[in-house]
Amino acid sequence: MRAKPPYWYWQLDRWNLLIAAGLTALTVVLALSGGGAPQAVVAPTPAPTVAEIPPTLDAPVVPTLGFADNQAALLAGKPSVVTGTAAPGARVQLFDGDTLLGETIADAKGVWAIDVPGLGPGVHALVVRATGVDGASVESVPLVVTLTPRAATPAAVTSPVVAPVAVPGIEIPAAGLAPAADTPLTLRGTAAPGAVVRIYDGDVLLGETTAGPDGVWQLELPGLAAGEHSLVVRTVAPDGTAVESAPLPVVVAPEAPVVTPILTPSVAPVVAPSISVPTADLTLAADTPGAVLSGAAAPGAVVRIYDGDALLGETVAGPDGVWQFVLPGLAPGDHTLVVRTTAPDGSVVESEPLRVAVAPRPAELADYPAPYLITLSPNQTIRVPVVGFCLNYGLPFPGSVLNPSDLLPDAVLKGLAYAVQRGYTESDLAQTQLAIWYLAEGRRIPERSYTIADEIIRFAESDAPTPEQGLTAPTLWEGIESRTVVARVIDFLPSQPRRAAYSGRGMLIIENLTGQTQSLVIPYGVRFSDARNTGVQDMAIFPAAK
Repeated sequence: MRAKPPYWYWQLDRWNLLIAAGLTALTVVLALSGGGAPQAVVAPTPAPTVAEIPPTLDAPVVPTLGFADNQAALLAGKPSVVTGTAAPGARVQLFDGDTLLGETIADAKGVWAIDVPGLGPGVHALVVRATGVDGASVESVPLVVTLTPRAATPAAVTSPVVAPVAVPGIEIPAAGLAPAADTPLTLRGTAAPGAVVRIYDGDVLLGETTAGPDGVWQLELPGLAAGEHSLVVRTVAPDGTAVESAPLPVVVAPEAPVVTPILTPSVAPVVAPSISVPTADLTLAADTPGAVLSGAAAPGAVVRIYDGDALLGETVAGPDGVWQFVLPGLAPGDHTLVVRTTAPDGSVVESEPLRVAVAPRPAELADYPAPYLITLSPNQTIRVPVVGFCLNYGLPFPGSVLNPSDLLPDAVLKGLAYAVQRGYTESDLAQTQLAIWYLAEGRRIPERSYTIADEIIRFAESDAPTPEQGLTAPTLWEGIESRTVVARVIDFLPSQPRRAAYSGRGMLIIENLTGQTQSLVIPYGVRFSDARNTGVQDMAIFPAAK
């Protein structure tokens, strides 16, 4: 076989390459011209996606609006709230025609709300303008509303709708309380400040009061009868209607025996009566009255004084619990005096006994008048009618105002008391005066009869005790000396013509200078002197007969 020439092999490879390149070029041309099956598979994929995006971004959101509280209820001048929707984040402006009423920003859900001030009466066209984040603005459909004029009356300010705030109530006592029958009950609660509060038991008015500035009221009720009660509180609302609290049920139990310990005799020792004056056993002359007992008891208590089982008399304790009693004359012998009062439970409470020894009365002792005992409350002033006889023969009669200056000698005291007891100071003034001048100065007037005067003188010079002997209460003169009282005589006028006057009458004024109750005996003879003039008679002053 003949070998092929070398150039033949090269030509054959060159044509093969040219064919392959031509096919490749043809394929590229077909692809660029859009023809053929491969072009139809690749091209449709992006085209629909690009065509659908623009409508979503550019579509405007038309805002809406309406009234939160219903436009039909709007009144001219009444504030309201307008609300609606817009694009989320849009700037929302509310217009009444060309007037801007307010603006806000829609929230993430597109909801917005604007407070609208009170608009005038008439027709209004409200429009919302929403401006998006891209600056584009969209307006709503106008909302046309007609506002009704508000009533001119101010009654709406005090509308009854306020009344529920001031509904009265009872806070004390708690519900179900069971007080004892006829026991006072305190109620407390609330109402409108200054309201008149009336409390009823059913339909029965129990009482009324007024609520304080803080609305709190309180009322003390009398005791309720045993049984069930329903208490309510009623007030009057501003519109005149009655406002009533919820009922408070109260069950009142019958009076229980457990109340008795309040009146138990165990309280008695606090007010048990006592005898404080005299402080020790007493010795008296037989049938001689005037000894003063005093002590303590419950204020206002009736105090009865007994000699054994015999009632001697009674008195009443003062507001400070102090009582006083003047003993009558007792028979000779030993006596046991006690004071008895009645406790709140009706039992009798008795003091410790006071023993009194009464000596036989001397045969020569004449009857004296009962001591003139006075009792002065704290800082009290009393007036006592008095009689006076002259002590200085031959001097003019004194003036009308006299001051105490001394206690008279015992003989004058005894003579005056004797004359008072016998009635001579009323029936025989001249004889009594003759006796007083003699006993005071030792002077006997010549050519004068001394029949009754000598009787008085003989008794006064006997060894009979003085009228104050045995008295336990201080005398007026002792009170004056201790400065617990002050005294003076006023309106002292003669009983005879002034040129020959020797006795007179006036008014003794006694003032208690202490804050304590005092008992004093006015002696039958205290020396009083003229308060303004000298060289006139001093007077022996003693109390007139009661």
